[in-house]
Amino acid sequence: MTDKLIFAEEQDSPVASAHPPWKILIVDDDEEVHSITRLALKSFQFDGRPLLFLHAHSGQEGLERLREHPDVALCLLDVVMETENAGLTLVESIRTELNNHFVRIVLRTGQPGQAPEETIIADYDINDYKEKTELTRGKLHTLLFSCLRSYRDIIALDRSRQGLERILEASTRLHQKTYLSDFAAGILQQISAILAPDEDALYALCDGIAAHESCGEVKVVAATGAFTKSIGHKAHSCLPASAMSWLNGGEQGFTSVFLEEGYLCLYRSNEHHLSLLFLQGLTTRNALERHLLEVFCQNALTAFENMALQAER
Repeated sequence: MTDKLIFAEEQDSPVASAHPPWKILIVDDDEEVHSITRLALKSFQFDGRPLLFLHAHSGQEGLERLREHPDVALCLLDVVMETENAGLTLVESIRTELNNHFVRIVLRTGQPGQAPEETIIADYDINDYKEKTELTRGKLHTLLFSCLRSYRDIIALDRSRQGLERILEASTRLHQKTYLSDFAAGILQQISAILAPDEDALYALCDGIAAHESCGEVKVVAATGAFTKSIGHKAHSCLPASAMSWLNGGEQGFTSVFLEEGYLCLYRSNEHHLSLLFLQGLTTRNALERHLLEVFCQNALTAFENMALQAER
């Protein structure tokens, strides 16, 4: 079994892509089913990402693959393998033992009479039920589009939930700061925690400044990376030229913009009070992360401005 698994993965190595491939797990005791499925989906892509096939030939082996790869997007699962209900047992294990409610599960059976569709759909947390004879190449492609679109949207919602939780946690930590400079430094520190809490990414390595207008001058209060030596200096001395038009504008409220050089977020409460964040080299992966960044920065700058006003009294 191990030799088959390694061989199948090597045969289906995905082409180079900017994003990781979608992992598809085929669980079936018939090697021909594995081969036909791989052949039918060989050139399939969704959202510009290819497929990476993982293979198991029993329910137990399928459970082991999912333990090793919790980010499997779709499991194409045979019902009858080492036992008559091995596939159904695996479904229960995936949802309860592994607590994996993200992976899409499609049961495939060559003996539909043994496991009636209406009963299986009602009693088990699966996403579709197909007879092997009806899964032509065209229908397989339709099935993949439907399941991967569903998986993508579920993951996006979960990431949004996690991002909002991190914003709340970061905001709590920030409000524990009592000094303006500490608060500003905390903003820069928490941005990487929101966008990339568990990975070494560009977010954690970006250079940033937090600045505030006092006595008619916008000065850097906190900085990271290449901007560290700019603390106490005028913001215009370290900001890129493309940011200056935004800085010199008189419009009140929030302004956020992704410039070629980085991300700029401004909050002007009146003509004499301006707070800003600038993050150089920051790269977000998608619209969700950009939205989370904007939500956090706007909330942080509001608190930053309030703290600065209190300090002036």
